[in-house]
Amino acid sequence: MLLTDYDPSKPAAPPEGERVAGLLDLFKLLELLGNAPTAKVATDIKRGVKAAPEQFYRDEGLFLDPRGRVMKDTGPTYVGREIPQAKSLRDVAEGGNTLADYLSGTEAGDVFREQLGRINVGSAPLPSGFAAGYTAPQGFVVPATGKYRTLQPGFLAINSNIPKEDVGRLFEHEMQHVYQGLLDMPRGTNLDEMSGDMMQYLQETGNIRPAQLARIDAAATAQGASKPYMRYASTTGEAEARAAEARYQGMQQGYDVGAPQLGEYLWTHEGPTISKSMLFDIPQDAGEGFNAWWKQKWTK
Repeated sequence: MLLTDYDPSKPAAPPEGERVAGLLDLFKLLELLGNAPTAKVATDIKRGVKAAPEQFYRDEGLFLDPRGRVMKDTGPTYVGREIPQAKSLRDVAEGGNTLADYLSGTEAGDVFREQLGRINVGSAPLPSGFAAGYTAPQGFVVPATGKYRTLQPGFLAINSNIPKEDVGRLFEHEMQHVYQGLLDMPRGTNLDEMSGDMMQYLQETGNIRPAQLARIDAAATAQGASKPYMRYASTTGEAEARAAEARYQGMQQGYDVGAPQLGEYLWTHEGPTISKSMLFDIPQDAGEGFNAWWKQKWTK
């Protein structure tokens, strides 16, 4: 979850040597690698995965997520290395320990080295109840050169006070948010966003239907949860990060987790469950869009 709200077919396979970890949108990954399939090939792949899910997952790690996207699963990113220690969250944010260095020599570290170099990583004492979090880097592409200019590095922080056995699953959760940003996949959120005007903005942009929001809020009331929490839990980005977390934990416990299952997306940390029909996307650029929408709203 975001730093502002912590909580504990074969023709389309990536080129040889360019495998990565995480639950990744296949077609966006291939586009990043310069191997994007044609629309017809993409449609054929999706039909194939839907028709023969066991074969495609066994052979290529491909599966359809709850929103119908073709995803590739190549396992966890965390390899057991000690997270760099810092005295404070500020030190993590401003320090020089990057995910590129931390994941050096791994598949994810090699493929995404440039992007991961913009994100710091560290373990430090965090406020009570906050287990881990991620804040994306800020920057832009310079039109004249096509190069990315970092204005402010991102950072992935793990609470140094949590039990050592929890580090791996929390890292997987936050790394899934990192991958979402790298591949322009639907992002995570926080309780503040889900209790404010962002919800009105998402309705006006068609990212969530009024009837769907009513269903989420009704489920919150029925299960004794807060409405902001159920909205937060129902975002595709958070559900996906929970799935990555749950699968890592299952592997650590010796289970053959197999292909990702719907239930791995629908559980929540606080107990209430969500349904597939409650899932909705928050685009990566929702923050910028919301700010422009808000400014226009108050300058009419």
